[in-house]
Amino acid sequence: SDKDNRMLGQIYYGDKVEEKWKGIFGGFVELSNDWGSLRFVAMSNKVDRFLGTGAARSVNKDGVKQNFYGITANVDHGNFVLRSEINRFVRPDAPKDIYNVYFVGAGYRFGDWLPMLTYSRFSEDFKDDPTANEKHNTWIATLRWDFRADSALKLQYDVFKDKSAFPFVGNAKAIAISLDHVF
Repeated sequence: SDKDNRMLGQIYYGDKVEEKWKGIFGGFVELSNDWGSLRFVAMSNKVDRFLGTGAARSVNKDGVKQNFYGITANVDHGNFVLRSEINRFVRPDAPKDIYNVYFVGAGYRFGDWLPMLTYSRFSEDFKDDPTANEKHNTWIATLRWDFRADSALKLQYDVFKDKSAFPFVGNAKAIAISLDHVF
């Protein structure tokens, strides 16, 4: 339950968004060993969404069913690293809306350094209005330095390509630096 979902409000609606998920049911199965893992997940729920405040408050979704399915496969064997995930999010009720998301990344360790290249893609299939479909992909180059057993410094460069059917957010490039520390 979120009384002011800023992401949905700022990116999609330009107004206050209140959202509540109810009747959540799901589970996952994970298989793993020392160097890899495989995970399957499925979830179902209903969503209520309201836009605006006061007299301008309106219902956007009222008990709309949604299903989520995902598969993740990761390998960290010797110097080789592979990260991947595929997700499908479906609202089967009219208006039918389907989101497909995936990413795959690979890297190779050189001592304390791990360079990786990752590709991700998001696509929406809004059956009732194809002109409202959001679609984008991102190339991500990272360089991670594990300078201590409990700390790492990461430099990341993203190239985001907006391929939506409407002017979503446009193309973008970003550089990020992060310091990860395990306590």
